[in-house]
Amino acid sequence: MSNIMPKFLLVPVTLAIQAAVLLGSSGNPEGIHAGVKNPLANLFEIVSDPNIDAKSTKAYYLAADPKMVDTIEVSYLNGNESPVMEKQPAWNYLGMEYRIYHDFSVDCLDYRGLAKNEGV
Repeated sequence: MSNIMPKFLLVPVTLAIQAAVLLGSSGNPEGIHAGVKNPLANLFEIVSDPNIDAKSTKAYYLAADPKMVDTIEVSYLNGNESPVMEKQPAWNYLGMEYRIYHDFSVDCLDYRGLAKNEGV
């Protein structure tokens, strides 16, 4: 990540507890060496998402602080950041019909703000 320090650890849901134990422990998480400080303690903020599980349950990512580098940009159609909900009376039954849509796109601006590790 060339001089860009990661701030977030993005993990699949299957690794969320392990990540919390590893980063939340003040000592060695394996308990092998009592009194040895954990160099990873509270180093990253953990972000867990089920969409990361889609291809691998072992891979994880590191992401930089968005204030440091513009890595990912989310754009909205006509600047509308909220989903649009439309409703109309139903023709075939007594009630209302609804539809909801959200127009957005995501672009990667700078690859240096993200890193992937395939896991073990």
